[in-house]
Order: sequence, then structure tokens, then C-alpha cells
Amino acid sequence: MVHCPKSWPTMRSATPAWLVEQDRPRVGYAVLLFERNGMEMAQKWIDEQEAYNLGDTGFLVCNSHETEGWSRYHLRDTPAHTNVSRAPRLVGWCGSYNNISTHACGVWKVVRVAKNGRTLITETDADETAAFLDEMGYPDLTEDD
Repeated sequence: MVHCPKSWPTMRSATPAWLVEQDRPRVGYAVLLFERNGMEMAQKWIDEQEAYNLGDTGFLVCNSHETEGWSRYHLRDTPAHTNVSRAPRLVGWCGSYNNISTHACGVWKVVRVAKNGRTLITETDADETAAFLDEMGYPDLTEDD
């Protein structure tokens, strides 16, 4: 039996950090934080998005492979749905199939498109999110659903 000091987190004594942070996918992407209207907002670069131009808004969905470690982000006109109940979800884990996990990442807006097609997106604030959800036919969808 190996003796571990009490300060070392173990599965029995503490929840590992990777379990605590399950509300957003753990993947290798850079998130830039900035402040807008007194609130901290996030920006990130994602791969080319067909049919999305500067100023367009969409639901951000992340698909990530649980064992290979890759992830793909997509802007969509429809929110991610849970894989069992098929309920729309604004934020959170939606399920896994064949080791590919789906996460709903909220509503994001295109703020820049690079020459190579990569897209810089930023989280929308509460007012922008509410207006977008109403426009897309999901006025009652919240982060708590």
C-alpha cells in the first residue's frame, strides 16, 4: 500500500479538476478574455464556417472525441439536442455516441473572418442572446434547461 500525504488529491478525498469543469468541454483551444460593458466575455478562433459572415450569430456546438482528444466547433441555426430526450440545450453536455461527445456552448457572434476562412467569435451578452433566441423560435430556452 502506498501512503499519500493528505494534501494529495485522490479519487476518494477530492473531486478531480477535470470533473469539476464539465460544464464546458475540455479541449485544446485558445480563449481570449476581454471586458465589455463591465462583463468578462470570451472570444475564440474556430475553423471556417460556411454561410456565416461578419456580424452573424449562431448556436455554438462542440463535438469532441473522448479518447483521441480532437474537437470541432460549429455555428448552427439550431441548438444542440440531447441524444436521449432530443430536448434542445443552450449550454452543457448533450450526450455521447461512438466516443464523440456533444456540448452546447451557448450563443456566439462572428466578429472577424480571416483570409484563410478561420472565424473569430465572441459570446453574446444577455440581451443579444434573448433577441437571437426569440428570432430563432426558442424564446424559452435557458442555460438551466
